[in-house]
Amino acid sequence: MSTKIINAAERAKLAEALKNGASREEVVRGMMKTYCGKEYGLQHWYSGLNDTWASPGGKPASEWDKLLALGNGLEQLALDFGFMTHLPEFLMLAQEGKVKTNNWQEARESLKEQLGYKELWRGMTLSEEELNRVKNFGIKALFLRADWNGYEPIKLFEKHTLPSNPSAHVEEHFHRQNELSPFVSVSENRNLALATGKRYGNYENWKKIEKKTYLFKLRIPEIDIIYYTPHAINAPSYFERFRDRVPAVVFYDGEKKEVINLDRKGESLLYLKINPDEILEITQPETRNVSLSC
Repeated sequence: MSTKIINAAERAKLAEALKNGASREEVVRGMMKTYCGKEYGLQHWYSGLNDTWASPGGKPASEWDKLLALGNGLEQLALDFGFMTHLPEFLMLAQEGKVKTNNWQEARESLKEQLGYKELWRGMTLSEEELNRVKNFGIKALFLRADWNGYEPIKLFEKHTLPSNPSAHVEEHFHRQNELSPFVSVSENRNLALATGKRYGNYENWKKIEKKTYLFKLRIPEIDIIYYTPHAINAPSYFERFRDRVPAVVFYDGEKKEVINLDRKGESLLYLKINPDEILEITQPETRNVSLSC
């Protein structure tokens, strides 16, 4: 099901932003100016991740219902996965009068200020050419790196990315089943990021180009970080086997070094890209004896 366009002029700007490598925040703001947030929310946040939505039967109001009740066009924020992740914090702060609720732009900006920034890590195995592209243009999700085969990016975005359930996209992303994934994985754990970057970063190097594993230290606004939550984006089904404690074991020299749970500290997501100015440091640690089991 497609999401209704509410502003054709803003859609044209969003098309240019997708094509020309705009920042993550510019693209997300463009989405909120272009599409109908209420329609998107009713499709993806209301109809059912955990059967707690309000209904004529008298079930408790969900976070989505509470956002709608605030009015002032705040339903446009349904198109912002990071904001929806942090919706409970926003509702609590709104009740305390610590964030603005006059319109969606001010609401998002005031929540961003309240939540602050977080240090995150990402490991990647790259050729020298790829590393230079990252330095210049940031770390892009597969969707932004794809060969669009003559399609306009905006049309591909509206056909494959925007209409799909966000949790379904995450499921495909986790299992590497979506060549147009809009997500970039990151971690609060430096060692896990490095081991993951080594194991999976060279997964598609069929040309056998010489590559090296790099570790990226990042500074990201908390509002942009997507965690797995009951009220918004579900964890991949793989996680259910472990009842919220999915272990990832990092090995050094063949000996168990660290067991990490893939909770919000172990793995989180960003939408579409990591901006170049969010990369604080790039290092090339020794990885010869580093491995990952999960």
